[in-house]
Amino acid sequence: MNRVIESSPQAKSDFHIFSLIAEKLGLKDYNGRTDSQWLEMLLESQEGFPGMKAFSKENIYKFKYEKPHIAFKEQIDNISENPFSTPTGKIEIYSSAFAEKNDPFLPPVPKYIPAKDEAPGTEDFPLNLISPHSQARVNSMFYNIESFKKMEDDNLWINTGDAVERGIKNGDDVIIFNKNGKVRTKAKVTSGIIPGTVSIDQGQWYRPDDTGMDTGGCINVLTQDIKSPLGAFASNTCFVQVMKEE
Repeated sequence: MNRVIESSPQAKSDFHIFSLIAEKLGLKDYNGRTDSQWLEMLLESQEGFPGMKAFSKENIYKFKYEKPHIAFKEQIDNISENPFSTPTGKIEIYSSAFAEKNDPFLPPVPKYIPAKDEAPGTEDFPLNLISPHSQARVNSMFYNIESFKKMEDDNLWINTGDAVERGIKNGDDVIIFNKNGKVRTKAKVTSGIIPGTVSIDQGQWYRPDDTGMDTGGCINVLTQDIKSPLGAFASNTCFVQVMKEE
C-alpha cells in the first residue's frame, strides 16, 4: 500500500524495530536491507512482475500465466528429482521427525490436546472461555478512543442457564477466575451463547486493583503464559469459573 502521509520521526516499522533490537543484542547480519528493498526483492522474484515503480503507480498487478498454475507440479512430474524437504522427501501426514522427539504435546499426527492445567469440564473450572475480536478496536489499539466506545460490547456473555445456576442476573458484577488470575466485569446474560461457554472480547486494558485482581476485562490475566512446542501461543483454550461478586 502507498502511504497517505509522511511518517512521524519517531515511527518505525516492526521490522525496523526488530533490526534495532538485534543490533543491541549483537546479532550480526540480521538485516542488510531496508523495508522497501526487501519488498522489491520479494516481488521482483515473481516472473513477469513489472517492477516497483510501475507497481507503485498502478497499485495493482495481475499475473498472467500461459497455462493454469498447479501447486507442487515439479514434485507431481518427478518426485525423485524434486523431493520435499522432509525426512522421506514426500508430503508427510505422519511426521517421523516429531515421532523421534517423543513429546506427548507434539504428536506425529495432529490431534486435539486439552490445556495442561485446566482440562475441560472439571468441577473447579467448568466453563470454556473464548475471546473474540471487538468491533471497537484493533486488538488492544484504540481502546482509549472515546468515539469508539459506542461500538463496544465488553461485558461477559454467559448463557441464561449457567447464569441461573450461579445466581447471576444481567448487569451484575461478576468475577471470572481460574488458577492464573481473576477478572472483575459485568455479566451479559443471554441465550445467544451456548451453555458451558462464556465470552469476553479481547483487547481490553489491564487495570489491577489493590488485591491484584484485574478490573479492566483483560483476558490475558486468565490465559497461560506458555508456548506450544512449536512456539505458538497457547491462549485459545481457557477454562474458568464465574461467580457473582457479593
